[in-house]
Parts: sequence; structure tokens; C-alpha cells
Amino acid sequence: LPPHLLADPSQPDIIDEALTLFRANSLFRNFEIKNPADRALIYLTLFIGDCLGRIAHARTWGPQDAQKYLTTHALSQFSLPGEPGFPLNQVFVGANPGDRLAADALRSYLTQARQETVLRLVERYVYSPTDPSTEGGKKASKWWMAFSVMVWATTFPKRKNSSALYDATCKHGDIECRGNIQQLSSLQFVQCLNYGELSRIGTDNAASACAKVVGHNWDAREQHCVDGKRGRKLLRKSVKRTHKHEVQKSATVLINDEVICVHDGSWQSCPGGHEIGDFVRQIEAEWKRINPEKKHAE
Repeated sequence: LPPHLLADPSQPDIIDEALTLFRANSLFRNFEIKNPADRALIYLTLFIGDCLGRIAHARTWGPQDAQKYLTTHALSQFSLPGEPGFPLNQVFVGANPGDRLAADALRSYLTQARQETVLRLVERYVYSPTDPSTEGGKKASKWWMAFSVMVWATTFPKRKNSSALYDATCKHGDIECRGNIQQLSSLQFVQCLNYGELSRIGTDNAASACAKVVGHNWDAREQHCVDGKRGRKLLRKSVKRTHKHEVQKSATVLINDEVICVHDGSWQSCPGGHEIGDFVRQIEAEWKRINPEKKHAE
């Protein structure tokens, strides 16, 4: 990829694609990488998730605050593919060791891409005045913030198993249960784990690397949560909720605890459609149904 953004701003580019498809891509558990553009899309998707997490954590940011702090974050020092601190080296290829010019060109490209992503994310999506939930662009969109909250674990047991290591039986063994406990944190953390080899999920190395992606340390506190009573409690709660709604496949899309679509190799059981616009329409319809007293912008 060239170390500059597309010259013609009227034409969609990789950043537009990452932003447009972000919410839909968040529903997939793994991705097939065919070319460098796919890797750029993965990188930007993770960065968008990181930015959403920071907005959610701040709670009180307006558009100016978000623009200021996220731009600073975009320009801050970050690891390149191939460097020890980069969390997805198993799927990315960095510059040849010692090739400083190539490394500088890659850093220049990624810096520009990160900065431009922040600009468009804040102005066009999260604080868009056309989104009724932003109250004219003053607050972060609830539809985008929904992708920075907790997700379900993908464990489908028939019943609780108190004799099992993690108090539940997982389809792929204890390492999957441990991975599910690790994943009961934030969407962007889950996305990071899912971009690599699935066999890594549940390992401490993968958890530590992906924690860095979302701006957290994987230290003794997190380790104690996964290995201790709290981790098991979170997993049992997730298992009960999953079983209650008879969820059997990943990914299963629910709106207000109702299954509206399933993806298992292909889209299935999606009477309302499975495109981004279909999900947006169904989410908005459900929000209006449970908030009949509120006025809705057309």
C-alpha cells in the first residue's frame, strides 16, 4: 500500500470501507485474508474499535473532546507490523529488518490513515447531527456505542457442569472456556483475538497482546479474574443467558434478546435481511417500539 491517502476525496477509499462495514464486520468470528487490502481493513477495524472504547470509557466527551484526544492517540507512538509490540504479527508482514525507508513509509501511511479515520469517525458517524440519538451531534451515537460494550461468550453447554475446570462444558474443551472468560470484556478485545489463529484464544500471550490493542494492561488483576471465582461467575452467567435464548451458532445476532439473524458459513434465518441497512432499520424500529413516548426524527 502506498504511504499516502487517496488523492481524490470524492472516491471511497479503504477508510470509508472500514467505517461503513465496521458494525457488520464486528459480527464475524474470523476473517479470510486474501491480500494486503484485507490486512489494512483489519488494522483499521481494530483501530476504530479502540477509538470507540476510549469514547465509551470517557463517558462525557463531546465531539470536540473526542476529536482532540483521539487525534492525539492516532499520532502517538505505535508498533509496526513485525515489531515486538505489534499484537497481530501472525497475520501481518512487516518491512524487512534493517529497511528503515520501508518502515518509515509504512509508519507514515498508518499515521495518516489513523488520523483520517478519527476525523471521519467523529464527524460522520459517532457524532453525526443526522443521527437522532446524538441530539444534534452533541452526544455519542448510541448505535455506535453499542459496539463498545460487553458481548456474549460463545459457549453452548446443555447444562452447568460444576465438576468441570471452569464450571461449564465447552464444545472445544477447557481452553475455549478460558478464552470465553477472557472475552467477557469488550468488543474490540474480542475482535483482536478473532483476527488471529483461533487456537490462540484462551492463551495468556494472546490475551496480553490484545489487551494492549485496546489500551489496557494484562496484569495480575486480569489474570486473577480469569482464573478465580469472578471469571467462573461471569462465564456461568453468560452460559445461562445463551442457553435461555437457545443460541446454538456463532454468530447469532440478537436485538433486545430476540434472534433476528444467524451466520454459520452463510447468513441464515434472517427474515429482516442481513445487510448493514437491514440491521440499522431493525434496531431503530425496536428502539422506537420500546420508547413510544419519545419523538423520532424522520
